[in-house]
Amino acid sequence: MIELLGGGAGPTAEMYVTMGALLVLCFLIGTAAVVAGVGGGVMFVPLASALFTIHVDFIRGAGLMVALVGAIAAAPALMEKRLSRIRISIPLALAGSVGSIIGARVGLLVPENAIMLALAILMLAVAAQTAYQGWRDRRGKARPADAPAAEDAGDEAVPPPEGLSARLVRSWQLQGSYIDPGSGQPVSWQVRRIVPAMVLFIGVGMIGGALGVGAGWANVPVLASLMGLPVKMAAATSGLIIIANSGSAAWVYLRQGALDPLIIMPAVAGMIAGTRVGAKLLGHARPETVRLLVITVLVLAGARTLWGVLA
Repeated sequence: MIELLGGGAGPTAEMYVTMGALLVLCFLIGTAAVVAGVGGGVMFVPLASALFTIHVDFIRGAGLMVALVGAIAAAPALMEKRLSRIRISIPLALAGSVGSIIGARVGLLVPENAIMLALAILMLAVAAQTAYQGWRDRRGKARPADAPAAEDAGDEAVPPPEGLSARLVRSWQLQGSYIDPGSGQPVSWQVRRIVPAMVLFIGVGMIGGALGVGAGWANVPVLASLMGLPVKMAAATSGLIIIANSGSAAWVYLRQGALDPLIIMPAVAGMIAGTRVGAKLLGHARPETVRLLVITVLVLAGARTLWGVLA
């Protein structure tokens, strides 16, 4: 399949079938990702690797472009709502970009079986994280009306910044407030533990660059749980970080010839169309049902990939 999509033999029926299948797969992933509240980029690489015979290097390169385009498309609206702040993203994106470049270089050198094993583990981990997020959402809905919201309750458990982190917060002005789009109420925020977070983002960038996936599945927990940002702001800030990380890693794949437009074009087009449909279905579809479907698909694909590597 590498020769089919990357060589100069000319168009073939098999090539068109593969491109059409990629388009359909990414459309379904994009639709489900929006409704279920999971990252589409992190689903693309594992599922495409499990379903197609395309070399994993080309799939990882396409995965980075899918994550990059999706993050770029969402960035203007998020910044207009003041949910994402460049002054938070820049230091974390720099750290993540360093890690993503290292990860991309290492990922292109390791054996394919090692990459497939890592993808299988990632699929199972994302399935577990999605199940946990669904449990948290159900618990939040079951909370009494007079109980504090999840974001407010989480802020009390996080200590204020100290030492170097406190000095960086003051000098970089890593604090402020925004108006919540849902409630219309002001929400205050202040960054904490920025130094440990930058170290973690180097590791997250390495994983994303090596596997060719968007790192929203790891960015948001670090931003919300470790740094104390409100969840909505953490998700928005994650998008700006993904732009830098995916762009840096994609450059490495481009220099190695692992970006094939015949794979990238249908993948990106399908993902964009799917996310738009998913946004329209968001108010009508049951997120719990879609989330259960996503978890089932990830577990089955992860188990199949794991069995193929270990068998």
